Amino acid sequence: MNSIQHIDELVKEYLLFRGFTNTYKAFEAENKTDKDKGFQAEKIIEELFASIAAMDLNALLEQWRYLDLRYFSRLDHRFAGSVKKFELCLLRYYLIYAIQHKRRDKVVEFFDIHGAELQGNTEWVRWFALPFSRKPETDPEFDVFFSKAWLDTFTVSLNNFLSTVFQNMPLPSLLCFNIDRLHRKALQCEIETLQSMIETLRKEIQTSDAEISSLRDQVALKKVTGARRRRAASMVEQQVVVNIDSDIKETTTKLSTSATAQFSHTNRLAVTNARRLRAASDAASLAKSEAESESSATSTSEEDLARVEEPFIIVSQEIFLEHQSGITHAKFSSEGSLISSCDAENIVRIWTYNGSSAMPPAKISNSCNILSLEWETRDRYIFLGTDINLIRCFSLESRTIVHEIKTDAQFPRVRFLSYSPVEPILVCAVTSSDDKTGALISINMKTMTTDHLISLNSDPQNVINSLGFNHNGQLVVTGDVGGMIKVYDIRSLTRIMEWKASSHPILSCTFSFDETAIFSVDTQGQLAQDSVHKPGHRVSTHPLQGFMTSTLSSAMMMTTSSSNSVRSVGGSSIRSKSFIRATSSGASASASTGIPRIQLEGGGSDAKGNREDGKDDDHGSATGGSKAKASALMAMNIGHGQLLGWSGDTDHVVMGCGNAGVIVQSNSGQQVQPLLGHSNPLTCVDWSPVVGACLTGAADGTIRISKLMRV
Repeated sequence: MNSIQHIDELVKEYLLFRGFTNTYKAFEAENKTDKDKGFQAEKIIEELFASIAAMDLNALLEQWRYLDLRYFSRLDHRFAGSVKKFELCLLRYYLIYAIQHKRRDKVVEFFDIHGAELQGNTEWVRWFALPFSRKPETDPEFDVFFSKAWLDTFTVSLNNFLSTVFQNMPLPSLLCFNIDRLHRKALQCEIETLQSMIETLRKEIQTSDAEISSLRDQVALKKVTGARRRRAASMVEQQVVVNIDSDIKETTTKLSTSATAQFSHTNRLAVTNARRLRAASDAASLAKSEAESESSATSTSEEDLARVEEPFIIVSQEIFLEHQSGITHAKFSSEGSLISSCDAENIVRIWTYNGSSAMPPAKISNSCNILSLEWETRDRYIFLGTDINLIRCFSLESRTIVHEIKTDAQFPRVRFLSYSPVEPILVCAVTSSDDKTGALISINMKTMTTDHLISLNSDPQNVINSLGFNHNGQLVVTGDVGGMIKVYDIRSLTRIMEWKASSHPILSCTFSFDETAIFSVDTQGQLAQDSVHKPGHRVSTHPLQGFMTSTLSSAMMMTTSSSNSVRSVGGSSIRSKSFIRATSSGASASASTGIPRIQLEGGGSDAKGNREDGKDDDHGSATGGSKAKASALMAMNIGHGQLLGWSGDTDHVVMGCGNAGVIVQSNSGQQVQPLLGHSNPLTCVDWSPVVGACLTGAADGTIRISKLMRV
């Protein structure tokens, strides 16, 4: 309706163009006496009130009848009552205006003319007394109608009613044409804006493609440079070993020829030189063996990677020195912006790695062993599982321990924790002091009480090694020492399905992204995928090359080298002192759990189970090697389940392989991308699907953060 005047001007222009002057004059004359006032509600109300001001009752009634016949009669019957109400108010305002301007004769005239018609109407019964009231403005029956508030309310209501009627009228084609033109113009402007946005996005994509190509070139260059450096380092180490051996032989010859002449002074000097050369030789041998193992692992991984394109671009790989002793646990927060890590001295630190968080680092000292660590869904709390039937709850807001939850005294070791992604429910896998019996507990974090507790019998095979929620927090999957996969309903903690997944202990298990399968890894490094819809149906199984054996051999090599090669004057290991883990009551674990623990404290036997002096151990036998490995992995409470981290879509898994992490395809078990390593064996890994980053923690207290970008 806003374009009525514009259309009128166009019609006049057209009539003049065609020479229809008589029609033009008639159109002008009728336009001046337009009762519709260009469908402007304000002007129509002004016309009605002008008739009231002139005390012209006939003009007022004629104009209202025109509106009723032209518009109101075509409305739905539901609006008939509203039309009658507006007519009643309009006539009453006519009478009130006459009283206010001392025209009682017009009031009497109104009732003389329309009295018979209004006599039977209940709305007008009391109004017949209006002409005879001395002060109607103070009469309780009429005082409301003399107020300005009533007039304003009536005017606004009538204006809104007329505007609504005009806006919902069926329009002629000429007015629709103009509306379509305006709509088409608006669409054209929107198209131009979208085209501009498309052009901007196209430029951004081109810039991003150029950056990706540059990053790929840098990655390829780093690979080539790294391979050359490894080869050069290997050649230098070989030359060092050869030179040291020749120096030893030359020194020995000189000692034998000059022993009789200069025995007192030269003998002491020679012995000192020989000891130094022997220590240097041992150190060079250790470096050589490490380089050879790294070179062999790298060559194998490079051969595998040559067959498949790397799925990620490694944006950065930074190393952090937050701890002074070996890392036992490290996990990203739920939002991925923070990291909580624990070391062999039971010191837990909460820190940020990208500098975007303003939160200062936090430190939690513990007098008991920390066996497990878990974040709350909104990153407000951290839960620490101990070996004294206690779960400590640390608040990041108050930066203190706000709750300490006691578990069953029969199961003091809180080995695994998992927090529901939806509800405030914490699930705990606890065991006895000797890890031979266990239980599964669900805790309501609102009431800080235990909802359910399920004892797992007295069979060590039922002890849980891994647990995790599905996406909506309604199901929990567990893997135990006996190789069983079990799925529980969190509401009642009842077992709804189970199957035998392996004949070896399960180290890690998780739901697939679409929750149609469960991935699991056992102690033999077998990556299995089992169907959820058909429990026990094996979808696929693949070996994880280098997962267990590489980590064990690296740990044993570090233990041997630290005990035999690098020693202080007193004879104790210098390196091992930073990795000694405090032992609280009930902290010793049974080897039946299937999770070995790394202890980097110097010992008196080598990896083969023999003494330093070369004599056989009293207990040396065919089982000596396995006992040595078990004893070498006892003190740090590190499970090999911590050496596996799943991506958010479960298409990939990062695993600890010796001193470095490797990304593996979960559907094939193939190594697709290596990560930079550490100088000591890995103890834990984690993957944050929110920020796309992996972390690897090592026995030397270092943590490396690898930021990834999906290709």
